[in-house]
Amino acid sequence: MSADDPHRSLFVDLPIVFEQDGAQFLGPRIRKALEELHTAYPAMLTRLQASMLAALSHQNEDWTTLQSRAQIVTGLSGDLRLDAF
Repeated sequence: MSADDPHRSLFVDLPIVFEQDGAQFLGPRIRKALEELHTAYPAMLTRLQASMLAALSHQNEDWTTLQSRAQIVTGLSGDLRLDAF
């Protein structure tokens, strides 16, 4: 749940979690976990997009209005990371 290194998660943490019951059938169990992560990612992005658009009070799929709003504030913060966002 708190993974921040994908390589460690795949090659160290997942095998440790699934070896608790023995190494038998380790591959299929890891595969099932990875498939679950793979299907969860698009759903997470969809929820993130909906949350961001709601926070910006943007209701429709017309991206030009959102882009024009962004142009107004671009470069005002002095924070390069915020401007990139």
